[in-house]
Amino acid sequence: MIFKAALFLSIFMTGLIWCIQIVHYPLFAKIPSDAFTQYEQSHTRWISYLVAPMMVLELGIATLLFFNHYHHSLHIVAFVALLVVWGSTFGIQVPIHQKLSRNYNLLLIRKLVTSNWIRTVGWTVRSIVLLYLF
Repeated sequence: MIFKAALFLSIFMTGLIWCIQIVHYPLFAKIPSDAFTQYEQSHTRWISYLVAPMMVLELGIATLLFFNHYHHSLHIVAFVALLVVWGSTFGIQVPIHQKLSRNYNLLLIRKLVTSNWIRTVGWTVRSIVLLYLF
């Protein structure tokens, strides 16, 4: 049951991050600069209601799985992929969002799109590994 929850959360987050990567973040550059900071602040607030609980739940379940199946190398790969996602989120994307919430910056928007590939690949790898283990 716990493995199925991990698989569901990973696939959910993978789908969400691909949508953000391909559709949502690239559209940031299309928002007029005079409306951008208000949009960014709203985006950050509303997306957090969806993403934050799912990420915390996924990390908790992934940690349980890791410590119960640490001997299997693919569980280690899946866990490390999630740690990379978390590191990227709080080391790169969150600081960029904080800067963008104060002022429009096209270079930061491009950096957000480019750096978000780390999370996109991380969650994709995690989902593929978990699907294989399933």
